[in-house]
Amino acid sequence: MRLTLRTLLAYQDDRLSAANAKELGQKIAKSPFASELVERIREVKRRRRLAMPDKPVVTIDANLIAEYLDDQLTPELVTRLEKEVLASDAMLAEVASAHEILGLLSDPVTVEPRLHDRLYALDPTGRIGVVRALGGDHSADSKSPVSDDHAWKPLPLPGASTRRVPIFIVAGLLIVWLAAVVSDSVLFGPESASQDVAVAVLNAEEDGSFENKVDPAKDPADANPGEKPMIEVPTVATSDSGGAPNVAPPDPVPAVGATESRADVVADVAAVKVEPEKTTDPEEVSVPFHVMANNKAFLVFDETVDRWMKLDQIPGGEIVSTSRNTADCQSLFQQRLFAVAEPFSANFTAGNRGWNAMIMGPVLARLSATDVQGLDVVSGRIKLSVDAAQPWPEASSSVFSLKTAGVTSVLVLQSQDAVVGIEVIPVANALQQGGQSDVAPSAFELLHLDGADLRVQVTVVTGQAAVRLSGIEQDVVLTKGKGLSWLATGASDSAAESSTPESITPDDGSQIAAVPVWLRGDTGPVPESEVLDDQIKDALAKGDDPAQAMISLLSDRNPQLGVRAVYVLTATCDVDRLLSALFEPLDESVHRAAIDGLSRIANGSAAGRRTIQNALATRLPMSEVELTISLLAGFGDAEARDAAYCQILVDLLNNDRLATRTLAFYRIQQYSSDRLGYLPEAESSRRRDAVRRWQKFLDRNGGKLLP
Repeated sequence: MRLTLRTLLAYQDDRLSAANAKELGQKIAKSPFASELVERIREVKRRRRLAMPDKPVVTIDANLIAEYLDDQLTPELVTRLEKEVLASDAMLAEVASAHEILGLLSDPVTVEPRLHDRLYALDPTGRIGVVRALGGDHSADSKSPVSDDHAWKPLPLPGASTRRVPIFIVAGLLIVWLAAVVSDSVLFGPESASQDVAVAVLNAEEDGSFENKVDPAKDPADANPGEKPMIEVPTVATSDSGGAPNVAPPDPVPAVGATESRADVVADVAAVKVEPEKTTDPEEVSVPFHVMANNKAFLVFDETVDRWMKLDQIPGGEIVSTSRNTADCQSLFQQRLFAVAEPFSANFTAGNRGWNAMIMGPVLARLSATDVQGLDVVSGRIKLSVDAAQPWPEASSSVFSLKTAGVTSVLVLQSQDAVVGIEVIPVANALQQGGQSDVAPSAFELLHLDGADLRVQVTVVTGQAAVRLSGIEQDVVLTKGKGLSWLATGASDSAAESSTPESITPDDGSQIAAVPVWLRGDTGPVPESEVLDDQIKDALAKGDDPAQAMISLLSDRNPQLGVRAVYVLTATCDVDRLLSALFEPLDESVHRAAIDGLSRIANGSAAGRRTIQNALATRLPMSEVELTISLLAGFGDAEARDAAYCQILVDLLNNDRLATRTLAFYRIQQYSSDRLGYLPEAESSRRRDAVRRWQKFLDRNGGKLLP
C-alpha cells in the first residue's frame, strides 16, 4: 500500500485492515517525514483557535475536499491538492478532522430537505471549475475580504501548447494520407484517365479545337474500307515508384469519319476497362428497428454526459409509444445501452424480418452491431415470437441475432407458432477473486460487465426453433418443451471475433413445468400492481434524472412502491443509491429488494464488486467490508454446512447496525422459511429472545443451517 496523505489519515483513524495497517505502520516507522507528519496532524487537530488565524486565508472548496476524501480525483489533481493541504495547518486540520468524523459515522446521516436545498443553491449548476475550487479564480466574488497579497495560489495548470502537439501530429499524418490517396494509381489509374479523355474529346468538339490526326490532303471517306484514320490519345501508366502517374506514348484511337459521330468515340473511350457496378444483396441491407414502449419508463445511457436519460429526452424519442410507430430506434440508440426496470417491458421489431422480441425487466442491453438484426444483451429476459403484424415468410424463416459477451448466436423461428424464452444471467467468475484495485471502475466497466461470464438459457415454449452458435457448425433444433443453455465467458467488449460457448447443456423438456410466469404469460395484470406502476411512471415523467426521482418513493407508506423504486435503481446499476436504500431505516421488503439488486451487481463482474467495496468503505469499518460483500454476493450449500460460518451469521443478528442484521437474516432465511419471531427492526430485548431461539435451532442441527 502506498504511503500517501489519504492512507495516512486512514491509518490514524483505524480505517485499514490489519494487514494494511501493519504494512503502513512499518513504512511510517522507516520514514522520518511520515513520522513527523503523523505528529503534526495530531497537533493541529488539538490546537485551539487554529480556525481564526491572524491573517485571513483562502480555503479550498469543500466539494473538492469531499471528492478527495472519496477518492474521486485524478492522480495529478490529488498531488496538487495534497501539496496545498500540507502547506497550511488550517487546511490540514480541516481535512484530517473531516476524515475522522466520516469514519465515526456508522449509519448514513439524514440530510434535511431545507439544508439539502441550501447546499445545492450555493452552486446550482455544479460547474465550479477546478482552478476556482482551489482558490485560483476569484472573479465571481469581488467582495472577498482576502487581499491578493495574502491569497492562496494553487500550482499553475499545464500549458495549453503541450496539448496541441498531438493535434499537429494527427493533422500532418492526415495530409500525408490524403496525398497518398490522390496519387494512388488504383484509385486514379487508367480507368479514370480514359474517362477524363472522353470528356476532353467532347469539350474539344464543342469549342471547335477537335482535329483528326490524318493527312489533310486526303478525305477520310477515301480511306481504305478496313482502315480508319487514327487520332492520338494519351494514356496514363503507373510509375515504377508507385507515386504520380507517368504519361505513356499515345495509343491510337480510331478517328471520327463522316459517318461516325463524336458521341460514338466518347462512348468507346469511356467504356475502356470500366468494371460493372457492384450490387448489394437485398438480404444484407440493414432494416430499421422499431420499439414499442413507454418512453418515460424506457431508459437510455448517454456516455457523453455519463448519465441515464428517459427515451423521451432523446431527440426523436418523444414519438415512441406502446403502439406501433415509425421511429427507427437504430438511429436513436446507436450503440448506447438501454435499460428496462421490472415489471415494465418493451417490444422490438426489425422491419419485415418477421420476429417480435419482448424484453422484460430487469434488462440491460443494446442493439446488436452484427449483420443480422438482434440485441446485445448484458442481462435480462426476452420472449421471442413471430411478429403477428407481418405475413409469415414461407420462403425463409425469421432470424434473430443474440450476442452475449463474446458469443454470438442466431435463433431461427421455423414455425409460425414458435415462442422462445431467453434469459441471460451474469454469474460470478474467477476475476472476482483477484487482487483488489484502488482505481474505481468506470461506468463502461460497470454497466457493460466487462469480463463477466453470462449464463444463457433458451427454452422453446411452443413451435420449433433452431439455434446456431458461433464456433459450432451444426444447428441445434429445438421443439416444444426443449431447451439449451451455454456459458458465454467474459470477453472484452472490443473483441473482433466471436468466441466459442462453453458448458453447452441440452434440456429434454423435464423442466418445462417450471417455466416462470413472465414466459408463460397466462396471468393478467393485477389491478393493484397497475396503480403502483402508474405511480412509478408519473415520478419518472416529472424529473430529469430517473434515479433521483426514485429517492422520494423509497420511504413511501406503501413499501411495494419503494420496492419498485429499487427495481429502477437496480436496472441502472446505481450502487450508491442502492446502498443508501439498504442503510436507511426503511421497510424490510425495500431492504431485501436492495440486497437482491446489489447481489446481482456483485455477482456480475469484478468491476461491480469493486464498486460496491469502494462505496462500503465510506460507510463501514474496513474490518466489516469484506464480510458484507460476501453476504451481498450470497453463499452456497458449502457455507450452510460450515458450523463456524453459520455461527457468524447468527451472531450478526445482534449487530448494532440495522442493515447488517437485515442482510444476515435474509441469507439465513434462504435455508429456513421460519422467522422464529425475529424482526431486524425490533428492539434489542425482543431480538435477544429471537436470537436465542435461532441458537437453539443451530444446536439441534449440529451448528449448521443445512444438515
